[in-house]
Amino acid sequence: MNPFGFDLRTIHSSSEKTMSYPTQSDEIALLDGITRKDLEVTDKLLEQSRDIIWSDLSSEYDAEHFSDFLSQSGLPFTPEFEAFKTGWRRDELNHYLGFRQIYSILYDKSPNSIDQAMAAHQPNFAPIQEFLEDEFRICVLIAYDELATTRTYAQDIALYKSFGSMPLANWIKFVTKDRGLNKIRNYITCGLAV
Repeated sequence: MNPFGFDLRTIHSSSEKTMSYPTQSDEIALLDGITRKDLEVTDKLLEQSRDIIWSDLSSEYDAEHFSDFLSQSGLPFTPEFEAFKTGWRRDELNHYLGFRQIYSILYDKSPNSIDQAMAAHQPNFAPIQEFLEDEFRICVLIAYDELATTRTYAQDIALYKSFGSMPLANWIKFVTKDRGLNKIRNYITCGLAV
């Protein structure tokens, strides 16, 4: 069972149309069979990459912390927003699991130890508290996060290519596109609908 407590199957848009996204096994399948021996890594490249990959990994897992923070905020949420939040968490989990696998391969850390480190980290959401007054603002905030992360991942493509693995490079390209403008548009549309 994953740390988020649900299976990855589909995400529902605000128009109630079911959109299929990769399941956990589909997304991880893009990375299947990759071992450290398949990668062109040096100690210097690994050290230079560690913080970047950890940041990517943490960014995806922070959706779980943010979701918990929202649940404990006392704000009233509509069923539509709760459905949106569930779909968003699924997306973030898909990406987290991929980054976790990459980090595990590169740095010889078990997925369980990575999960424990992520769960123990407690981000501070106080600086964005003013944006958490209603569902619309939260959706806009999430859309902004998606845009910023998309740009960051696009810049990271060269790094992931430098490991000499096409499946790894293709995976980060997939994640970058997955976080792209269509999703951002959906998040804003969701915010307008709630």
